[in-house]
Amino acid sequence: MSELANIFDSAQVKEWVRDISGSEVNGTTLAGASHYAAGDFTGLHTDRAGGVHAKEKRRIAYILHLTDNWNPKFGGDMVWMNPAYVFHPSFNR
Repeated sequence: MSELANIFDSAQVKEWVRDISGSEVNGTTLAGASHYAAGDFTGLHTDRAGGVHAKEKRRIAYILHLTDNWNPKFGGDMVWMNPAYVFHPSFNR
């Protein structure tokens, strides 16, 4: 996980994200991993940073799906609320 965080925290990736998003990316890079079993889900939430990073405003969030051969019947969609859009999981997307 720390190796992946280091990649996302690199100057090259931050510059690339800035170029495609138009948003300055100069804050702390936080990383975490989740494992979901059958029936697990993440409820409605904001992506505001918490804890010691609570004063920082999150500008960019990454989701990296590592499940190959995902069946849409499994669920797992990410729903963007405003405007409403549904992202279906796909490997390495």
